[in-house]
Amino acid sequence: MDYEEFEKDLPVLERGKWTLGLDHIRDLMAVFDNPQDKLPTVHIAGTNGKGSTASMIARTLQLAGYKVGLYTSPSLVSFNERIRINGENIADEKLRAMKDYMKEKLAGTKIQCSEFELFTAMAWLIFFHEDCDIIVLEVGLGGRLDATNLVKSPLVSVITKIALDHENILGHTISEIAKEKAGIIKYYTPVVVYPYPKEAIEVLSASAERQGAPLKTIDTASIENIYLENRQQGFNYKGEDYQLNLLGKHQVLNACLAIEALAEIKRAGFNVELKQIKEGLQTVSWPGRFEWVHQDPEIIIDGSHNLDGVRAMRHAVEDYFPNIPRLGITGMLKDKDVYRMLGEVVHLFDEIVTITPDSDRAMTASELTKATHMVTGLQKVNTYTAQNNEDAMAYARRWADQQEGDCLICVFGSLYLVGELRELVFESFEANQ
Repeated sequence: MDYEEFEKDLPVLERGKWTLGLDHIRDLMAVFDNPQDKLPTVHIAGTNGKGSTASMIARTLQLAGYKVGLYTSPSLVSFNERIRINGENIADEKLRAMKDYMKEKLAGTKIQCSEFELFTAMAWLIFFHEDCDIIVLEVGLGGRLDATNLVKSPLVSVITKIALDHENILGHTISEIAKEKAGIIKYYTPVVVYPYPKEAIEVLSASAERQGAPLKTIDTASIENIYLENRQQGFNYKGEDYQLNLLGKHQVLNACLAIEALAEIKRAGFNVELKQIKEGLQTVSWPGRFEWVHQDPEIIIDGSHNLDGVRAMRHAVEDYFPNIPRLGITGMLKDKDVYRMLGEVVHLFDEIVTITPDSDRAMTASELTKATHMVTGLQKVNTYTAQNNEDAMAYARRWADQQEGDCLICVFGSLYLVGELRELVFESFEANQ
């Protein structure tokens, strides 16, 4: 199923006419007798790391023998991947059947909702009708006014790293954005949070105190011995050794969040053992997030789409691929902090290929090339303005063939771009998925 098929015959508000808030989703779910209130839920907000943390928790719970629903956004390749049950994308026929059910129930009502609100409702309905034991629910935008925040009493609230993004909606400071994320903290519900700077932790702590919610911050002093081996990284947390199938030191922090959240889930009555947590982290998959998809040449695909994400990607490249030729392939959206994002990486790569992502918010490849040269100033970086995705891949292939020894190709800058290029990378370089 694609967006057009999903929206057809459902009461979708025109783009630009929706506003953040819970009124629409509350009225919508009342039509279906509020299935979200009957589903044990792990609720996850944050700027970066939500999907990775959610996938670790969901994978572990699946290994513990539970039927687990996972709701994330945006999708990388397939619309269906937003709704997963035990790691499998929801099938088209189930989406169509649920859409028909929703269309019938909503006929004659005056309800109108955003696409995200309707799809969130569909996810809750599918998880309920599929008898999921527990669901892991990722916030779409912000937290306080996000449609997913209709959840009344989650088992645990998790807040991943907070950074500047969507400032026109969420606020222009870390404190303002933290206030929006803190909106998912519920009365007497445990909350596990990232090790934030003082201005964020003060906001979160105050909110938790008002709600009587016990707040736990991951203990960074207890993280030791981070290492890379066979495309996995290992680390020790609170005396236990773990291996993680996601790369980047930032993912170690996300893993520690997942470990602490799973401890709270266990306290809530779910049977989750240490061996299942270890296996969950070792076998988790989250495509498009510093994903190492090919060797000779080395190819990394990373959906870093804001300044903090690009900075984490840069650190990971420097850690894992030092002292080899590096080619960056990037496309960005106009409403992102493009110049500062480029400033993080222009000297990371020997050459940068620019692409126009398939989005009405996209910066064109030629505009991005000009921005790259403006950022570098007198120390120019080599650039290539690709005509399309296929042209970019062909150029990358030629570049790799000209290198002697190891080299790296890194695709980054937008989830739209990563989704478009991921399969093309596999085709062009015959990568092993």
